[in-house]
Amino acid sequence: MKKIFLIGALIISITAITAFTQKSNKNNNLTDNLDCQYGRCSKIKDNGYQCKNCAQESSSYCWSHSK
Repeated sequence: MKKIFLIGALIISITAITAFTQKSNKNNNLTDNLDCQYGRCSKIKDNGYQCKNCAQESSSYCWSHSK
């Protein structure tokens, strides 16, 4: 019975790690698709994700977060 429980826990753990890794890779691809002349906005939003807008010339933030 313990072996079955351990195998089940291992499968759940592997599934969770795989899902997290795929989500991380998906977010990293966002920066690859942007062609920002001055880089990407440095603002980390409340949800933990970086702003997807391009930074302005004289700032490391986009028009929305430079205020």
